[in-house]
Amino acid sequence: MLWEGAAMKILNGWKEIGEFLNRTPKSAQRWERQGLPVRRVSENARSAVIAFPQDIELWLRKKQVSRDPEGSLGANILAFQSTVRKTQKLLRQLDAAHLAQKQLVREICYRMRGNSAIQSSGPIR
Repeated sequence: MLWEGAAMKILNGWKEIGEFLNRTPKSAQRWERQGLPVRRVSENARSAVIAFPQDIELWLRKKQVSRDPEGSLGANILAFQSTVRKTQKLLRQLDAAHLAQKQLVREICYRMRGNSAIQSSGPIR
């Protein structure tokens, strides 16, 4: 089993259970009605809940439900963050290319005017 030899971890409340499932707490509550193995602290239907990750993993395997399927919020957030990082990198490269282009145009303009100081000293800094 996945959790053999590991310390027994307990998920406390719907928020932790939802995070473990990569779902919202509300989704975890809906899944309880479908048999998600949670334990209530008292008999009251509105009492606090706990769950054991190994029980949830076993239930997921039996139900053949993925904790983070493609197209889920978790997968979409990761894809979005990756796209943001790539976009930021491209913007930095574009800024650098734009600055180099401006410098090159400035240098060409000076040389076309016959500015001998620029011609002999190299690129503008």
